[in-house]
Amino acid sequence: MSHTKEKARPFVIWQKNNGFTLIEMLFSLVILLFVASFALQLFTMAHKWLPDTRNLNPLEWEVFLNQAKKEVRKSNSMNVVNKTLQLAIGSDVVTIEKYQDKLRRRINGTGHDLMLQNIADVKFVNHHSSVEILVTDKQGKAYRGTLWTYMAGEEASEE
Repeated sequence: MSHTKEKARPFVIWQKNNGFTLIEMLFSLVILLFVASFALQLFTMAHKWLPDTRNLNPLEWEVFLNQAKKEVRKSNSMNVVNKTLQLAIGSDVVTIEKYQDKLRRRINGTGHDLMLQNIADVKFVNHHSSVEILVTDKQGKAYRGTLWTYMAGEEASEE
């Protein structure tokens, strides 16, 4: 008489080969729910660690200032009207204005060239030979920049 020793299978409840039993399915469901609950917490924690996209990117602010300085230097005259900056460049009128949560540039009232995004408020202050730009992002952080012009003082006006 030969005695064969069966291998121990720790994760098999019953040794039937005709499919999963209800208990095995419930056990699998419990494991799935356990793993899914930890995955949800992991995603929540990862979301807190990601950078907030509602802030104004400092590099984006620097690029905007350089673009605006270039526009102001090319302009023949400038006006600040109702939170918009109007620049006359040759026969064109370039307008920098707030549109929704963005700052856009338009030429002769047409176009939609985005210069900044994620802003809550913008204010242009026209001084004798410069324009000061005050921007507040969605988080309330204030940014300030000054654009100097090289035109005669009487051409720069504020309405």
